[in-house]
Amino acid sequence: MTLPTEVVANIRRLHFAEHWKVGTIATQLGVHHDAVERALGLKSLGLAAKEDSWLDMVLRTSEV
Repeated sequence: MTLPTEVVANIRRLHFAEHWKVGTIATQLGVHHDAVERALGLKSLGLAAKEDSWLDMVLRTSEV
């Protein structure tokens, strides 16, 4: 099942701007943690939730 665009946007905002953890987002929005990881792109990359801040830093520095 695909999440609505608004929910994906909210998940990404909570994670990247508010620095919420995957489990916290899943609980607050009432969705499965796998759905949150999919919305963040972690599932397709095979990354654990702990590594997402590292990935974000790498992506930011590679844009320079």
